[in-house]
Amino acid sequence: MASSPLKVGQCLKGKLGIYTITKRLYPTTWLATDATSQTVVIKRDISKRIDTERTLLRRFPDTNSFFRPVIDEIEEEPRRPDQSAAAIVLKHYDCHVGEIAKEKGLSPREARYVGSCVLQALCALHAIGYIYTGLFYVKPANILVNRCQQDGGEMMRFRDVCLADLGDALSTDSIEATSGHPYGTPVFRSPEATLMMPFTTAHDIWSFGATLISLLYGRNFSVFSPACIKPEDELYVDGIVRNFHKYFGPFPPSYLTLAGIDEERLEALTNITEEGKDRGLFKRASSAEISNQDRDFIWSLMKLDHRDRPTAAELLEHEWFADLD
Repeated sequence: MASSPLKVGQCLKGKLGIYTITKRLYPTTWLATDATSQTVVIKRDISKRIDTERTLLRRFPDTNSFFRPVIDEIEEEPRRPDQSAAAIVLKHYDCHVGEIAKEKGLSPREARYVGSCVLQALCALHAIGYIYTGLFYVKPANILVNRCQQDGGEMMRFRDVCLADLGDALSTDSIEATSGHPYGTPVFRSPEATLMMPFTTAHDIWSFGATLISLLYGRNFSVFSPACIKPEDELYVDGIVRNFHKYFGPFPPSYLTLAGIDEERLEALTNITEEGKDRGLFKRASSAEISNQDRDFIWSLMKLDHRDRPTAAELLEHEWFADLD
């Protein structure tokens, strides 16, 4: 960001109150307190990202509970165009769901609760022609929760699930989506985005499935992370594509008709298919690893051809959610 960072102790004037910075969390995100000593989050970034998040939240107020809400807007002093920045005040949550799952993988009930909330958020976005995935994929770190007391039994460890960070959401007709520009964390990218082909709202469905796998297994597990290859290694992405085939493959013949496919990509996928003896292993995961119901639900949405994936609305009607009160 072009503008200078905020400092601990600095006071910011909003339209509704005054906020005091207490801690920097990320390059564009800070903790602060309001006049009643309640903790809030200040996000200060380039105007485009802030405007996108604020605008999207205003478009579906009835589903706002599934997104982190905006509390206030900071009144910034005018800046030069090359220093354009804006700031908003957001509700504070205790942690992201990945921190809960790291302690111990989510229970089936917890996973269904998270899944239902995230899918309802995705339904709202997809209905107005937006893909959540920009720089921030559907992944554990972007699903915020508040912790709650466990009194034993089937009580959940958290409540108030929301999807955070809409600043990099993309319209389905954006140049990034139609050109297949690769964004975000590689292990949560869909196959089409990983191969730098055009992607649609179905991209979010794949990321959602990869997130569920990570949350159910716990301990930051990723089924697509290549063994013994570091993220900075040039073979890292190739290893991820090979794991697509290994756990959810093979790549179907319908890939021949996908937008953005070419001879180079087809040759690479053909080589992976011919060399990889193991395929579709996730379907055969034992109940000692993951329950049959959880495994089958995830298998139903992790389709390598994005045209075969169910929509968020269709998934919400799946029997997997039948016993969620």
